[in-house]
Amino acid sequence: MKKAALLLSLILLYGFSPAGAQETYFGKNKVQYRGFDWEYIQTEHFDIYFYDGEYELARFAARELEHAYEIVTDQLRYFSKSRIPVFIYNSHNDFQQTNIIYQEPTEGTQGFTEAFKKRIVVHFMGSYEDFRHLLHHELTHAVIYDLIYGEFFKAVLTPNRLFRQPLWLAEGYAEYSSNGGWAQQADMVVRDAAINGYMRPPEYMGMLAYTEGFALVKYIADNYGVEKIGEIFKKGKALLTIDKALKSSIGMKSEELYEKFAKEMRKRYWPDISLREEPKDFASQLTDHTKDGSNYNEKPVFSPKGQMLAIFTDISGYSEIYLISAIDGKKIARLVKGERSADLESLRWYTSGMSFSPNGENLVFVSKSKGEDALNFLKLKNRKIYLRKKFGLKSIISPAWSPDGRNVVFTALSGPARDLFMIDLETDSLRQLTGDRYDDIDVAWFPDNRRIIFASDRPHPDDYQAIDTTILDYGNYNLQIMDLESGKITPLLAGASQNTEPAVSPDGERIAFVSNRNGIDNIYIYYVDSARVMAITNALSNAKSPTWSPDGRNIAFSTFFKGSYDIFVIKDIEPKGKNGVLLPTDFVMGKYDNEADWARQSDDGRLLTATDDGAALEPPPLNDPDFPASPIDIRGDWSGPGAGEGDKVEDEEVNTAAEPKAEKDLAEDSSAVSEKAFEGKEPEKEAEKSDEEDEDLYVYNAPVEESIFAPVGDLTSEGKAPYLAAEEMPVDSLLIDSLDNRLSNGEYKVRPYKTRFTPDYISGGMQYDSFFGFRGRTLFVFSDYLGDHQIYIVT
Repeated sequence: MKKAALLLSLILLYGFSPAGAQETYFGKNKVQYRGFDWEYIQTEHFDIYFYDGEYELARFAARELEHAYEIVTDQLRYFSKSRIPVFIYNSHNDFQQTNIIYQEPTEGTQGFTEAFKKRIVVHFMGSYEDFRHLLHHELTHAVIYDLIYGEFFKAVLTPNRLFRQPLWLAEGYAEYSSNGGWAQQADMVVRDAAINGYMRPPEYMGMLAYTEGFALVKYIADNYGVEKIGEIFKKGKALLTIDKALKSSIGMKSEELYEKFAKEMRKRYWPDISLREEPKDFASQLTDHTKDGSNYNEKPVFSPKGQMLAIFTDISGYSEIYLISAIDGKKIARLVKGERSADLESLRWYTSGMSFSPNGENLVFVSKSKGEDALNFLKLKNRKIYLRKKFGLKSIISPAWSPDGRNVVFTALSGPARDLFMIDLETDSLRQLTGDRYDDIDVAWFPDNRRIIFASDRPHPDDYQAIDTTILDYGNYNLQIMDLESGKITPLLAGASQNTEPAVSPDGERIAFVSNRNGIDNIYIYYVDSARVMAITNALSNAKSPTWSPDGRNIAFSTFFKGSYDIFVIKDIEPKGKNGVLLPTDFVMGKYDNEADWARQSDDGRLLTATDDGAALEPPPLNDPDFPASPIDIRGDWSGPGAGEGDKVEDEEVNTAAEPKAEKDLAEDSSAVSEKAFEGKEPEKEAEKSDEEDEDLYVYNAPVEESIFAPVGDLTSEGKAPYLAAEEMPVDSLLIDSLDNRLSNGEYKVRPYKTRFTPDYISGGMQYDSFFGFRGRTLFVFSDYLGDHQIYIVT
């Protein structure tokens, strides 16, 4: 009784505290804009938490996570000893309010995995392919944490559980496993690093761990066997250092491994110097990150008069919008200074663009404003925001002002995917243009004010002849034209591969766009009268975000080169390669994958599979049960929350005072659904019954990658890797006991979230003095899974 009374008094003394106490400990409180009514479903290995009735999103995650679990456990030859909790936020704004970690996730952070409780925390941005990749990436961390640390108390009390996995290995393996082969984004960065001499040894990679670390892990798997990856983690757990783990598993330490790897990367990429062009070879440079210390100068847009460009830049250490000269890049004015006020918390530079009014007097851009994305309308003359529009949408990106100045079209997340919306500035009304399961982005106007063009992962007509139709469920982007009066959407036959970021010339006769058909993002032009397509860049790294000058003679763009992004202008638009067809990279030819299934390119630029016989393939079925059809009338006026709402801003001045340069965060170094739009009833509910300096937390904030993956069908948990005999595989203990997780119709049971406390931290010590003798104290800290409450116990 005395012990029980003492324990109770200690709980009362040290408190049952809300998450704010956690934040106070670090000197900062997170702003909480809303509460979340969490529910969850259970699969064989996961408890998947969601809110706002987003069951369909949770079901998609369930399918992809179970499939990814098969891959990861086969690769590592290890099963997790406990169930893995997964928390899904519906937008980045919601995600930033999480209390599961103390710090607020930055703009580029898409997810994280917490070490000892193995909690995966992610958010949905609108792209199902990005979401699939993110889930798989974070799952690798959760399984490895279980491998290394095991149960919490054993982990903190047993010295041989203190292996601190290096960032290159943790993030490199996460990217290796989640991509299923070499990937374009990593190919670009490692090529650039190898050619320009900034590859780093493993211990110094930093954020290159997502790309160069990916390449190093793949190098180990290709040369020594994929089973060596899991062996390295297990050896590290036993031997505590990475050098000892490498020596024991592959026979060499980090230094020797890196020498061999770096030599291989140089042999791989240096020949590209003679096959492709550096930006200065075909365009005039307007910004130079090597001189001003910036990391990104992106999303250029020509002013209507043509003398200036608006760009996003971090030259001061913060995200800002600048006006620069379109001739020599000289800075003219800083228009917007982000990340300093509640109305300009973020400029969404990572995903969004901006647009000038047709008279050139105003600019529209997106910002996070008091927990919600908003359209901001700014007068260039006085640099003041005169109108801010909010619509109750989960995210907004890339507004485009119509040529007649009346409408602004933008992409927003409001249902199961990102859709197109249009605001009429004269009537102050909002109209939803699309409403389906496809991801619609990168919208631009034709000069007739009647049509728009955008990128979407709707079925890609060119790829019916090129790639297995099973990959077309999501993630394969092509250009689409919409007639605004009829609502009819027509695909543009611009060629197979990923086609994005369209920009219509002032006369409407040409469409510039970005395509990766040769394995590198390059700018192509589609000629409307002849349907001819030609490449106008043959970049060594990439070329993206094209924008036309008002006279149609020049195209400005951004490019990644020497480790960061800069702005260039093409002044002589002419075909590159062989009559506008570029030589494919070894990556897209499949030379970097042991079992290559990547498409190859024919002489006419068409992508072919290894078994292509020229026969057209049938379009994929559109009745995937994980993507039910939407009942939304795509031509109907928007009647959702916030329709017609807007806040007049009385001459709000955007602060342009100089600020000290901030230390770069993860987002700067690395490269978001409401009322259901699905058919069918929601399942009935059951009644209530880091970085190298902090390797306990690995945060995923890699850039959006353009990779192609087959969707998952009906899945089981009995898959075996080809290199692993059945008798060698450890027992999956989680499948021994049956799980009551399904309804009679096969859907998951939905359960309400219940507060569950688990340990966070244990600290103890003992001392001796001549007066009191031996004395000791132990501190236990417990929190619920959501991090909203804590219990402190001192004994």
